[in-house]
Amino acid sequence: MGEQERVAVITETTSGIGLEMAKVLASQGWQVIGSGRYPERMAEAPVEILMTSGLELEILSADLSL
Repeated sequence: MGEQERVAVITETTSGIGLEMAKVLASQGWQVIGSGRYPERMAEAPVEILMTSGLELEILSADLSL
């Protein structure tokens, strides 16, 4: 059996714990799909994660708060 791709979906990957977790998982080879509410932060987070891990981040605009 081949190696499976690991995928993580993380909310609010544009700051705080979400951003740090995305960096950690991406640096370990995980495909990270993130969400964020603020467009200006959404443009910065993928660049920061790419610089940290060498992997690209997919980020979707979404407000998942209730």
